[in-house]
Amino acid sequence: MKSRYSVFILSCFLLYQNGWADPIISLFIRPYPNAHITTQKIKKVGKIARHMIEGIANYQISAGIFSTYAGYLNISSVNGQIVFPRKHTNPTIKLVITTRITPVFMFEKTIHHWELVPGIPTQIYTFNRKFDKETKTFYWSVQAAESPEDNIIPLSALVIFAKPRYFYIPTGITITDDNPNFILPSIYARKGIKITTNALYVFNLSHFFDQLRYRYKKQTNRYEVLVHD
Repeated sequence: MKSRYSVFILSCFLLYQNGWADPIISLFIRPYPNAHITTQKIKKVGKIARHMIEGIANYQISAGIFSTYAGYLNISSVNGQIVFPRKHTNPTIKLVITTRITPVFMFEKTIHHWELVPGIPTQIYTFNRKFDKETKTFYWSVQAAESPEDNIIPLSALVIFAKPRYFYIPTGITITDDNPNFILPSIYARKGIKITTNALYVFNLSHFFDQLRYRYKKQTNRYEVLVHD
């Protein structure tokens, strides 16, 4: 776990120092802890073999999840990381989890904004970075939010394409620092996310989004990963 954080911190430093047009927004999707559930399952007759098979498969439930922000489309890495170039200055981010969004066109091939689809399960959370004057500490305040009455999704919102019931978003306070890179508190994914179904839906919308482009720069004893918008 420590090595993963070290690689991530080093990557952020290298990206920021070597050509990011903007600071980044980064979010880790982590597997939801299922220790208690697993313990209860293997107590039942016939569940041990199934649990062993699932363990052999050992697929990473936090990988391959599509998301969009500010007109960009990305997919979570094998470590569950989502990265976007930050395109707004306000230290507040809306996290929207839903399986469907619909474009509203200004004119042909030009989208004015995206909207939530009525009747489709959606959960929204507000990530607000604040500063405590007494402790001189920056922190993220995460709270559940209501869906907008007009269904309009803010351009600065980060949308994850999945059913909300498969996610757990811890609310409350998480300590952070004064950094142009927005490193959001981790969220947690449960088993059951339909990666293939979500991917097929997103592919139908992919022509509306810009893709992130990666470039690798060779150094003496390592490769630096540069991302360009």
